[in-house]
Amino acid sequence: MQYKQWWMLFFLVLGAFLSPLDFFMANMALPEIKKDFYATDSELQLVIAAYGVTYASCVITAGKLGDLFGRKQIFMSGMFLFVLASVGCALSPTVNFLIGFRIVQGLGAALIGPQVLASIRIIFKEHERGIALGIFGTVFGLSAIAGQLIGGYILRTGWFNLTWQNVFWINVPIGLLSCVGSYFLLPENKASQKERIDYGGMVFISLALALFIVGIVEAKNQNWSGLIMAMILLSMGLFILFFWFEQQRIKRQKSVMIYLPILMNRLFLRNLLCIFLYNFIAGFFLIYPYYLQEGLGWNSMQTGYAILPYGLGFFISPLLVPRFSIKDHRIAWIGQWMLAIGFLSTSLYFLKADGGQWWLGGSLFVAGFGHGILLPVLMKISMARMDEKMVGQASGIISTAIQLGSVLGGVLLGTLFFNLLPAFTFEKSIGLTLLFLAIIQFFVVRLHRLNFKNK
Repeated sequence: MQYKQWWMLFFLVLGAFLSPLDFFMANMALPEIKKDFYATDSELQLVIAAYGVTYASCVITAGKLGDLFGRKQIFMSGMFLFVLASVGCALSPTVNFLIGFRIVQGLGAALIGPQVLASIRIIFKEHERGIALGIFGTVFGLSAIAGQLIGGYILRTGWFNLTWQNVFWINVPIGLLSCVGSYFLLPENKASQKERIDYGGMVFISLALALFIVGIVEAKNQNWSGLIMAMILLSMGLFILFFWFEQQRIKRQKSVMIYLPILMNRLFLRNLLCIFLYNFIAGFFLIYPYYLQEGLGWNSMQTGYAILPYGLGFFISPLLVPRFSIKDHRIAWIGQWMLAIGFLSTSLYFLKADGGQWWLGGSLFVAGFGHGILLPVLMKISMARMDEKMVGQASGIISTAIQLGSVLGGVLLGTLFFNLLPAFTFEKSIGLTLLFLAIIQFFVVRLHRLNFKNK
């Protein structure tokens, strides 16, 4: 293993860490943003949705741009844009300015994400790639937990007499460090075959994703109005048009946004579905802090500490599992079982309502342990057999599955939780919501079993 390669990985992962970290810290900062700007609930939702929608709708395009123009160039462009947008967010005089800069942040994050996975696939040899992807997956997943802890700490301490602004200021030194390190160490890499940009495919897939995500996010607020249904149906039509358009370009031997045979690989598709459904757990990180702050009256610091058992399990598992000689597909299956059982036990704790804190802490630890096992190995399995010239496209598709799963999981779990609240206590509402999440994760266990049998 070459020493320089691991420094490259450090700066790549440092950049990738910022995107989900910022998402979860911004969620923690919403009460302070509301207080400063007298923002409405709809405006607060846009602060989060503007970032997520932009990211998810542009990430496939970003993966392809890395293939065409070089992954180092696109990664550094995205990081620079993300840093500038973070400064804009921190200096925003109104909530509308903040929403606008969050859109730019989302674009920067979209440019960053696929280049990291693709670069790891290119830079590291096969015997080193598993370790590198494991490190990436671990750090990427830890960002959700770190977002709760760091966000709570920053908001509580109020550096420089600022509150929510520091959530965005912290991105600046980390982003600049990643930019400088990448500039000096990261080699340029891109697809060897020169292709032209598929502008039609780019527009169709970006619009389809944007309309679908906005429709899903706004469905509850708009009571599934005709406009929302029209947006979702239009997005379905654009997806169909995109696949037809790409098929025609393949027949004419022209460059495409997505080489469709990638999606004909059953193993890749099943892994993609696993990644999508597994990321529904993002909803937990939205409703659990709300329960702690609104239901129990905890402050942001206490809320951050409450996630520590989950974080401890997540941190330990990637360190322990590689010591055992277990095949990747079986590791994924075991990790998924632990994640599902952990959330089932957590839901029973809230539904029973008289269990000890050891029950809650142990359940969260088991779920976190499974989470820590899963993310690195899913990345490794999904990218293992991918041709070098398609790694950017594959990385973009995987990143989209992660983001769509996170968004849809947040919407479904949030909608269920808030609809249950008028009829049940906080504890019963979160217990039933987490039971629904556990059922989804048990379904993913079955998918992993199929992968293990038919790999």
